[in-house]
Amino acid sequence: MSIEIIENKEDSTLIKRKKTFVAKKYSPTRSKSIEDANELAVYLFAMNRFDEALVMLKSYSEMSPFVEPRYERWEASCFAMLLQAHIEKLHGNIGENQRLINKVCSDLFNPSHWVEGFSFEEFLASIEEGINNLDGATKNEKLKVRAEGFLLLINAYYSWCNKWSHFSDREMEIEKAMVNELNKISEVVS
Repeated sequence: MSIEIIENKEDSTLIKRKKTFVAKKYSPTRSKSIEDANELAVYLFAMNRFDEALVMLKSYSEMSPFVEPRYERWEASCFAMLLQAHIEKLHGNIGENQRLINKVCSDLFNPSHWVEGFSFEEFLASIEEGINNLDGATKNEKLKVRAEGFLLLINAYYSWCNKWSHFSDREMEIEKAMVNELNKISEVVS
């Protein structure tokens, strides 16, 4: 099983390398390869290449079913489905958006449950602090942390706002934080 990645002459060197890496290493049974694909999808999304990101996400997001001993693989796939659902919503495909959200927002997907004890402000601060605590990190390592932070924000937007009282009615602040992270990613990958 392979992942569908569109070649684009507008790709920066960084994106070309990431696409080549993901295409060679992708496997629906390896969580690390799904995480790498998610990272690439976030980069494409940050560059406003929604259709390209959507094609790629559709090719792999639902290919790794839940298997209890392999929770990390399911978690990575759920993050892909959340990004895919978000893009579907932006395209006006509300039915597909809801189908994916319903599939993800279950008791089987509870990443970063430690955040439940944080205040909303602490959560937002942790997104930025994650990158600031990476002294000596490479550009690629920092980008990876930003992409992971963005995926946590999408999870907060679609799941935690409906699940936890201290996150409810904070969608606008999460959207603002998402745009902020995307802008920071775009500055580097474009």
